[in-house]
Amino acid sequence: MQSILVVVDRSEQAHAVFAKACILARHLQARVELFICDAERAYSLRHSYDQSGIHRAIDAIVMDNKRYLDALRSSAGATDLDIRINASCESPQYEGVVHEILATSPDLVVKALLVHSPGQDEWPGDNDWHLVRTCPVPLLLTRGRVWRSMPRVAAFVDTSPHESPGLATRIAETAQTLCRSINGQLDIVHAVRRIDDARSRDQIDALCRSLNIPLQQLHVVAGEPSESLPLFAQQESFDVIALGALDHGTGPTSLVGSLTDRLIHSLDSDFLLLKPESFSCPVQRAVG
Repeated sequence: MQSILVVVDRSEQAHAVFAKACILARHLQARVELFICDAERAYSLRHSYDQSGIHRAIDAIVMDNKRYLDALRSSAGATDLDIRINASCESPQYEGVVHEILATSPDLVVKALLVHSPGQDEWPGDNDWHLVRTCPVPLLLTRGRVWRSMPRVAAFVDTSPHESPGLATRIAETAQTLCRSINGQLDIVHAVRRIDDARSRDQIDALCRSLNIPLQQLHVVAGEPSESLPLFAQQESFDVIALGALDHGTGPTSLVGSLTDRLIHSLDSDFLLLKPESFSCPVQRAVG
């Protein structure tokens, strides 16, 4: 990973998210881009009665946010890192973020989740959900919890036929790369509905062998995945959980009851969400 896009807003979370991205950038020897998409003011401008001077207003908003980002960059004192800044004024926010991703091609996007406490019955918000759905590169969502000195990283993989081809390998490879970079501890976690499912166990064993991951780092959890995996993750208290980001529905409600939804509701871990190589981003590159 050579480039990290850090999506912030003008809140207390910005400092924590930026600090975590700087830690990652040092380990990965990556450059950082701090980015704000001011969707709230963009929405107001779009629906204002008087549309004259709207371009000047957008330019002023972008410059104001760049000044904020410059102050945020200076406050970190990270003179050892290559940190760039950019801002846009677009609505909805997730489209503005994806436009920046398509324009700059980062290897990783880091963004804060809502500050809500784990256990609250609420998805982190429509913009976060749509970003999960549309982000074409690995997306790290964080609540800002400080990692251990040797972070525990879990790769939640599914080798069943209904999973996207190659996604389990990509999740495990990315988690393995992250662990090597941050001196972390890797765990491969796989759920089976029946503990005697020999075919599933053979597939997950083969995946570990192909990546030279010792089988001692493999955890096979019995039970319905949406129930057993959140419980297991809560007991283990992982710092980062890597898993697939694709859903099989067409709107935010399709995630209700899904594994991703349950994990985000119940844990304060960070989540590294990945797509298969075949993923086609539904957001088009910005024009102009």
